[in-house]
Amino acid sequence: MILLLSLACLLAGTFILKNIRIGAVAGILVQVLYVVLGPGWGSTQTNAVVNGVAITLELSLLLFGAVAFYRFLLNNQRLAFLDEFVVTSPDRPYLLITYCFFLGTFFEGIAGFGVPPILLIPLLAKSGFKPLTSIAVALSGSLNGVIFGALGAPLIFGLGITELNETINIVMVINALSCLAMPFILTYLYSKIEGVAVSWSTTLPMHLGAGIIYYVLFFIGSRFTVEYPSVITGAVGMILFMTIYNPAVRTWGLKFWITSFWPYCLLIAFLLMSKLILGTISFTMPGGTKSLSAYQPGLVFLITIAVISLIFKISHQQFQAKEAIEKSAQRTVQSTLTILALIIFSQLVRWEMVDYIGVFIAHQPEYLEPYLIMSFGVLGAFLTGSATMSNLLLNGLLTSATTNVTLATAVLHSGSVAGNAIALQNIVMARSAVDEPIHDREVFRYTSRTLLICLLCVSISAAVWLLLN
Repeated sequence: MILLLSLACLLAGTFILKNIRIGAVAGILVQVLYVVLGPGWGSTQTNAVVNGVAITLELSLLLFGAVAFYRFLLNNQRLAFLDEFVVTSPDRPYLLITYCFFLGTFFEGIAGFGVPPILLIPLLAKSGFKPLTSIAVALSGSLNGVIFGALGAPLIFGLGITELNETINIVMVINALSCLAMPFILTYLYSKIEGVAVSWSTTLPMHLGAGIIYYVLFFIGSRFTVEYPSVITGAVGMILFMTIYNPAVRTWGLKFWITSFWPYCLLIAFLLMSKLILGTISFTMPGGTKSLSAYQPGLVFLITIAVISLIFKISHQQFQAKEAIEKSAQRTVQSTLTILALIIFSQLVRWEMVDYIGVFIAHQPEYLEPYLIMSFGVLGAFLTGSATMSNLLLNGLLTSATTNVTLATAVLHSGSVAGNAIALQNIVMARSAVDEPIHDREVFRYTSRTLLICLLCVSISAAVWLLLN
């Protein structure tokens, strides 16, 4: 009952009061009052608060660094190449697919943990899309990339899968339809939010081509590694897609690409080196259980800004960084408070939630177990904001899957991936990347459609797999 009341407070704050922070704080108060008046405050609650602070520090640093990186590039005229993208683009759906589907997947593969939307949203807004459109499509477009996102973190750390196995095979099978559907989903969201008619018959070959290019590369990459399929698909897929469906791209030449993307290439190099050197180093805050990694993508963004500034200085180019840092810091403060409330809330309720879910699944028919586990994977990502954290939280449920543990693992992961579309902390971070005030409920209204379509695709594919096996 206390768990349901806490969740009701969170949802009421989000969808009725239009303020996630109020809902999360109310849910926290319900939990605290119950503990204080009942069993008493213990190590479980202390761990939850300390872990919440630790995770918030990481996410706030990420948000600050990513927004500062974008503002730094914008203020120093390093985003002028986008004009060429816009001017030569065959249509708006082409831009959406290029940015959100392919480039977003590349960012997801390298960094993950909220980086893609924060980087993509300003690019989309600068290209002429409405703020709400930019947020909704950025949160949706890189969703498939989360399957192997952050160099495979949801699989490696969330489920302990480090190499190709039967679970990966099933994941690729049951997510095939959602990969093929995503280009259509992006254009659908754009048409609905901006009220623009789309000639589906004209753009059908491009949408199908994008999905096929994406899935073929994704599948090939998954045959060799669980760390790099998203990286390969995003990078190679974007070049193939742009070259095939925009003849103007073939005339740009290598110099254009180097001039346009060298700051991003520098960022990617630093991310990879930092991950390699610092990825295994971590420490735990006193009183908590959450390990703080020495590898912090947010800090890498700031280091990249410093290195680019040094390059400008050595080459005697004018540049400025102070304004970008100051404005980004101001924007981060409010979002940090909201993220802190959300994460402490999720940390307080997560173990009770897992206990209830385990008991519930144990009393359900066996044929429903995969679909229930997938649904709870969505719930895990909704509360934690991460497929990795959701998998870590819920992998204990896999012992309840008496029919097929391998399938259950695959659908749990697929649910955790899809849940990123509606994860509350992801929505908070994403809307912080635009200047205009956007209500969380409005974002959720559209990203929930992405979620439902993806879950339908996965459910159909899983049903077919069960019938054939």
